[in-house]
Amino acid sequence: MKAPDGTYMDVVFGSSTNKLFDKIIKEFGLEKDFKDDYHCTIIYSKKYLPYLKTSKGDKQVEAKANSKINKLVKIKDFGHFKTPEGKNLHIVLDCPYCKTEFARTIKAGATTDYPEYVAHVTLMYNCKDFDLDFKKNKDLTKKFIGQKVEIVEERISPLNTNWVEDSKKKDND
Repeated sequence: MKAPDGTYMDVVFGSSTNKLFDKIIKEFGLEKDFKDDYHCTIIYSKKYLPYLKTSKGDKQVEAKANSKINKLVKIKDFGHFKTPEGKNLHIVLDCPYCKTEFARTIKAGATTDYPEYVAHVTLMYNCKDFDLDFKKNKDLTKKFIGQKVEIVEERISPLNTNWVEDSKKKDND
């Protein structure tokens, strides 16, 4: 069996948090443009790390590991990143846990394409001309900043270099 092209690690959220994220998008007048679960990436490493364990010490089996966790973190802000798909819309998390896990993966040999880690949850991969700089939207974001969200699982999996295409909603989804 060929070794994976890299290692991916993320966390996912509880059902009430996922409902909150859906509510936020709806209040912005937008619609989620991907079918994956909401998640916060810890590392997207183009180097395979077969010995990386979860924070609970769970080892990878066939390049995968999952650990149930329970962490409450806060929504810190909202933002945009320019991506090959367009301009994303994301929530910035105040999450020392994610930053610590990121640092642990780097110490274990992970690679990253970004100079700084930002714990965030993508709400849309391409929000087109929607812009958080509009006063109406800044006022709307204020009511969500400071709200707690629940992380329920940490996952390690083989890196999927086609993740964007695989996660896009198709017209019949």
